[in-house]
Amino acid sequence: SLFNSLEEKTNQLIKNHNPMLEAEKARVDKFLRKLETRIYRDTKKREETGIARILKLRENYFPKGKLNERTQGFFEDAFVAGLDNYIPNLLNASDTLNPELKVMVYR
Repeated sequence: SLFNSLEEKTNQLIKNHNPMLEAEKARVDKFLRKLETRIYRDTKKREETGIARILKLRENYFPKGKLNERTQGFFEDAFVAGLDNYIPNLLNASDTLNPELKVMVYR
């Protein structure tokens, strides 16, 4: 390791260097443990934030575990999008031969 190599080189130059090297090794070990703890904590926090965002989006689009269209009426979407935009967009998005799920988002 790095400290073994350093110990071999300092043996030739400095007598009684072991306490100094041991203290430095302990300081580096302590720093690395703190760094590892911080990286773990930051990663965990970032992942928890991402999971919370996903769960919030899931609750918005799938309330009570069901598709929003099962709980929300047609008129609410039509009112938000405007009836002039809603029906043409709905027709453009619909493809009865394609079984894929499509999500229409209006802001």
